[in-house]
Amino acid sequence: MTNANYGKLFMAACIDLAQVSEKLGLESNEGGAAPIIAAIEVLQAKLKQFEWQPIASAPRDGSEILVLFKRIGCKQVAWTNTDYDHNSEYAHWHVDDNKYRPYPLRAYNEGDELGWMPIPKLEVKV
Repeated sequence: MTNANYGKLFMAACIDLAQVSEKLGLESNEGGAAPIIAAIEVLQAKLKQFEWQPIASAPRDGSEILVLFKRIGCKQVAWTNTDYDHNSEYAHWHVDDNKYRPYPLRAYNEGDELGWMPIPKLEVKV
């Protein structure tokens, strides 16, 4: 490879890095790979929260979450009972139809849960 070719490759790499830095919102004086790698690590951490977590770690405080069940798939549920007593011995997974009170999830058996994750917060730009 000639010096001219190395020069073209170097310039192309600089342009590409500048575009990546701009897309990540980095300042032009924050050169090098370190800020790009740091931004990638932040994005990876944000994605990790949307991986299925062990059901034993699921919140049992009435918070709505997504739970993956063996036979009925993924449902948005909260751990509570019909009297909103989250710590009751009668508490179990409930769904809310936005009409009445939450009601017990149907077709569910204890131990059917495979995992859980928080409900993604969607940002709508108008």
